[in-house]
Formats: sequence, C-alpha cells, structure tokens
Amino acid sequence: MKIAAAIGMAVALIALVVVALNMESKPKVEPVSPKDRVKPQVVGAGQTGGTRDPNFRTSSIQKEPFRAISKVTSVSVGEIEGLGDDSFVIGVAVGKQARAYPLTMLSGLSNAVVNDELGGKLISVTWSDACESSAVFARKTKNLNLLMQSSGNHWRDSLLMQDESGSLWSQLTTECKRGSLGGNKLQLIPSTLATWSNWKTMHPETSVMNMDIAADAKPEGEVVSFEKISQSLIGFVGYGKQKGYRRSHLYEHRVIHDEFEGQKIVLIADPDSHTVQAFEGNLDEKVLEFRWAENQLTDVGTNSQWDPATGVCTSGQLAGKQLRSVPVIPCLVSKWREINRDTDMWSPRELDEKK
Repeated sequence: MKIAAAIGMAVALIALVVVALNMESKPKVEPVSPKDRVKPQVVGAGQTGGTRDPNFRTSSIQKEPFRAISKVTSVSVGEIEGLGDDSFVIGVAVGKQARAYPLTMLSGLSNAVVNDELGGKLISVTWSDACESSAVFARKTKNLNLLMQSSGNHWRDSLLMQDESGSLWSQLTTECKRGSLGGNKLQLIPSTLATWSNWKTMHPETSVMNMDIAADAKPEGEVVSFEKISQSLIGFVGYGKQKGYRRSHLYEHRVIHDEFEGQKIVLIADPDSHTVQAFEGNLDEKVLEFRWAENQLTDVGTNSQWDPATGVCTSGQLAGKQLRSVPVIPCLVSKWREINRDTDMWSPRELDEKK
C-alpha cells in the first residue's frame, strides 16, 4: 500500500512539472499596435485575395470584356455619309496616309478602342467618354503585336484597355497597370482632335473609318461639344512625369514654347477651329522661336511662314521643311488631375520667368 501511494504521488508530481514546463515555454501574446500590423495585400480588380485596389473601378455598363474591333474599312472624303462638318473626329497621319475616326462611332464603352493599320503601322485609336480624352497608340511593344479592346474597367477614371494576354493598360498614363506586361508603357502616336471640316482641310486626301453598325459596334453616349472642349487641356505623358496645358491659356497666347523631359516643344493653338498642335521646337539641331502676328505663324530667326496645322514651312528660307509632331492627349482638366495626381500644370507665370 505504501509503495502504491508513493508511486501515485510521484506520477502526480511529474504531471505538475510537465504542466509547469509547458506554461513557461508557451509564448506570451502581446497586443499589436496599429503601426506594426501587417497591411493586407492590395490587388487589382478581378483578382482574388487581399483587398481590392480602390483605383480600379468596374464599369456599371458591362463587366465582361468586349470583343476587339479590328475589321475596319475606310472610305474617301466624297463617300462618307452622315458626318457633319462640325462633328469631331480623331485625326491620325502616319507617313503619307491620313485617316479620320469619327467620335460618333467611337463614343460608347463598347466602341472605345479600335484597332487599325495606317501607313504600315499597327495602331489602336481610343476615346473615353468619361474623360473626353483621345489617344492613339502603337500596338507593337516588346516585339509583340497587341490587339486591344475595352476591358469594361477603369483605373481611377481612365479607360482601361485589355490586350489578348489579359493585361490592362491605362489610356491616360499609357502604362500597363496589371498583367504579364505590367510596368511597360505604350508608345503614343501623334493625333489631332478636330472637327471633320478642319481635318479634311488639313488633309484633303484623308480617308474616313467606315465601320459597319453591328451589335458589337453600336455608337452610344454623347459626343464632345465645343463648350466642353474649351474646358479641357492638352497633356504630355513622359517616362516619369506629366504636364498639362489648359486650352484657355493656349487660346489666349496662341504660341507657347516650353521644354518637357529635355525636349524643346512648341504648342500652337487655333481658337477658331478648336485645335492645338504640338511640335518639337528644334529643326536640324537649331532651336526655333515662333510668333503669331497678322494671322500668320513665322519663326523669329528667318521670318519664314509656317502652316500651324501641319508644321510645314510654306515660304521663306526654310520652305519645305517640316517640324516633327509630338503626341499629346486632350482631356478634361478635372479628370487629368485626378488620374495624373503628380502632374505639372503650365501657368502664364512661366512666361514672366523666362523674360
């Protein structure tokens, strides 16, 4: 009996020791302060896990991607029907070919992106009703020929295009925001937002997109107005910065010289036609200074006369020379500043600083 009692006491003592050891080895749980908490992973729209990136917004019109519009035919100036002289078009000239893309066909989320080939270059012509912004891109990047379509989503308020790999591209930043091509940027192609009357005056031999009105290509939404255009800006998008120029300032000064990412540029505005052209400010390694006087554009150095719409010198010492166009994106001021939050904005004060 005494032996059994001793064994029982020994077992109990061992059990107490084991419990004590477990209590000592168990880590203490301390409350975590908010600054030390691990932030949840931010993912793009349509991804799973973590939290959704608030910059990605899904359209209430259509959540599924639209089919790419690529079967584009064109007609001549004399063949186009139903396009008024005051209707706005996105005009593109590549080499010796020029083409107009009417906003009446591009307006509406399903029509926002059109793939085409012009002057031997594969391009995507884009329009956003939300931002009233137009941009034309080269479809070739990293040796890939991309086919673009509207994704049905937006990054902030910027139209998001989708390529065949599923990568999403922002119209107003030109960047791939999500997907296997993330971090790359599309090359902008010079284009002009102009009335049909002004575009065919600038390019008499232009063709016009003639897209059949089908279920997947139906014009929707409102088209830009002269009043809204006056409230917009012209924006430059570079590799590390952006800069916007209000149309009201451009119309007032007509000619603005500036520098963007090391490149001399000149913006030439025509308030009567509501058009703005941007060119490189140097020619044959010489920087030119332009002025608008007596309804003519001339350079200060040689007094040669220039066509403000095409950048061609029409008479004088530099006759036949042509300035190189610089791609810009027209956009509503409020939308540009919301999407490109670090943008620089040109101010008339810059003219005083240069004096």
